[in-house]
Amino acid sequence: MRYYPRNGFTIYELLFVVVIVAVVASMTIFRPIHDDIDEASKKISLYLKYTRYLALHDNQYHRYFEENDTIWYKGRWTFKIQHCKKSIGGYYFVVYKDSDHEGYIDKVETALDPLNNKYLYSNSDCVAIVDESPYVLLTKKYGVKKIVANKHCKPYSSSTVSMAMSFDEYGYAHNRLSAKPNEPNKYMLKAPCVLTIYDNKENNATITISDETGAIW
Repeated sequence: MRYYPRNGFTIYELLFVVVIVAVVASMTIFRPIHDDIDEASKKISLYLKYTRYLALHDNQYHRYFEENDTIWYKGRWTFKIQHCKKSIGGYYFVVYKDSDHEGYIDKVETALDPLNNKYLYSNSDCVAIVDESPYVLLTKKYGVKKIVANKHCKPYSSSTVSMAMSFDEYGYAHNRLSAKPNEPNKYMLKAPCVLTIYDNKENNATITISDETGAIW
């Protein structure tokens, strides 16, 4: 019997191709549109945990008390989300400790990003700098358009700060650092800090800091 070359697909081959196309299409069509905002929330949680880790391993009490410094707690490690300039818009964050107690965040006072060994620092210009971690630019990197924090994340009024959280040597969270002597625990968290971030389509994600342990999720 003579066999001729086959020029078409069998029904099984066609079904196989249809299934493969359907799987690839579903991966594209049904990919969550809020991936960036989820990634931003994971990064915020990560760096909050890193700030707490630094506090647990860098005891400011022992560092300054020996120098008879009555406001040693001003040097606690802090995570702070701030606004970019109005002309730019958006948000960025820094991880730092006020080593010189001057109230100004110098780049050299900020932590190095364990992911890339760059400074966890920016300023209101919100410009990408080669020695600064790109992950701090929440709007430029992830499209964060709005941040809503409850009153426990930041008990003072500020037009430039969206939230601030410091951690002590035991891992407990403090939403402010007193400028007065002998008030190291005045602003220890009394209720959970809840931070919600949004993109321009109102997709959102929430980060919580425990008032009981300082844990972040």
